[in-house]
Amino acid sequence: MVRYGTDPFNSSPFQMMCNSAPIEHGSSGSPLVDSSGSIVGVAYAGGGGDFVAVPVEALNEVLRDPSKFSNKTSCE
Repeated sequence: MVRYGTDPFNSSPFQMMCNSAPIEHGSSGSPLVDSSGSIVGVAYAGGGGDFVAVPVEALNEVLRDPSKFSNKTSCE
């Protein structure tokens, strides 16, 4: 089961994938794959029955233009 929802930590403007695949503590950053073996997201958070992943579409958007999503100032 997959549905989309807001980031439970309010750290991202993207819709997150809320799914039934268990995400254990320490698994953040692991790939989330579908039944055909394609990567569909990256593990982000889990607990209390809610398992959240960042969708590949969101990651691709950030990688295309990281400056649009940075909240940091440049180093001098």
